[in-house]
Amino acid sequence: GGVFASVVAPAMFNGFWEFQVGLVCTCVLLALCTELDRPEGRLALVRTVAWGVGIGTLGFHFVNAIRDDQQGMIAATRNFYGLLRVYDKDIGDGPTVLLRSLYHGEILHGSQLLAGARRREALTYYGDGTGVALAIAKHPRRDTSATSSGSGLIIGVVGLGTGTVAALGRAGDTVRFYEINPEVERIANAYFSFLRDAAATTEVVLGDGRISLERELRQQGTQQFDVLVLDAFSGDAIPIHLLTYEASQLYWRHLREDGVLVVHVSNKYVNLRPVVRAAAAAFDKRFLLISADSLGEEYAGSTWVVVTSNGALIDRLAGSATHWPREEPQTILWTDDYSSLVSVLD
Repeated sequence: GGVFASVVAPAMFNGFWEFQVGLVCTCVLLALCTELDRPEGRLALVRTVAWGVGIGTLGFHFVNAIRDDQQGMIAATRNFYGLLRVYDKDIGDGPTVLLRSLYHGEILHGSQLLAGARRREALTYYGDGTGVALAIAKHPRRDTSATSSGSGLIIGVVGLGTGTVAALGRAGDTVRFYEINPEVERIANAYFSFLRDAAATTEVVLGDGRISLERELRQQGTQQFDVLVLDAFSGDAIPIHLLTYEASQLYWRHLREDGVLVVHVSNKYVNLRPVVRAAAAAFDKRFLLISADSLGEEYAGSTWVVVTSNGALIDRLAGSATHWPREEPQTILWTDDYSSLVSVLD
């Protein structure tokens, strides 16, 4: 079973279907064992028919579930890092308006409207009013960088997704993505156009974000980011090493003195707010919580924590800030030596 799930299934399937296959095979095996143990008797035929009907019904249900899951799906791929699927959905009341979305497992990782000028619009977790959009748009250097120094903002992003953050950049900006899964980069280029359409210069560095940043610091020195976005925590497999004290120390070495760290903490399973808050306090940084509600198909609800010592930016964002929940722990500091998901289960 372990070999099938870890080696055979990823090579055979472009979905997580080994559970269904395994359950049907288990029922078939149980039926065979039952019949071989009691091959004769007045109820033998009834048992055989009952097993056949039950297994057939179960298989029919699973086939229909898989077929429903593939409705609107235009691409799917699976590797060590999980299952990626791309869906198209018509969300128009009149003319056809196609919304293309990327899912990693069951988690939405970004969407794009395919037609017209709106294809360059940042959607889902990155639209107007979200923490990341506000942190970039209201950064004090946004007002002066393009005119005074001849260069725009330098934005780092850990987690590529569909590349939506590139849509928040302007001409003269540089948006540098760090992505561990090469299939994500392939899909972002093949099925979405945020990277191609961006006014900013875009770069993609393949590999674990923290390891890549450590290597760059050692070989090239600091990247001098104006904004560093951490966007790798929406699923149930949290990369804890990106949220530790030591990781934060690395981020601040790559950020300018007035730079801002923006952490996407939206999550179905765990509450990462106290962890980010603790790391911010450990470096004597100020922090704001900014939540945005879901606004239909295009805009998903999101929660971001903005961390900085840039007082001018904090003042600009104060009107958009959300109150911290009083009932949750104030701080939970993770280090490379110790972390516990139990403390943040939501």
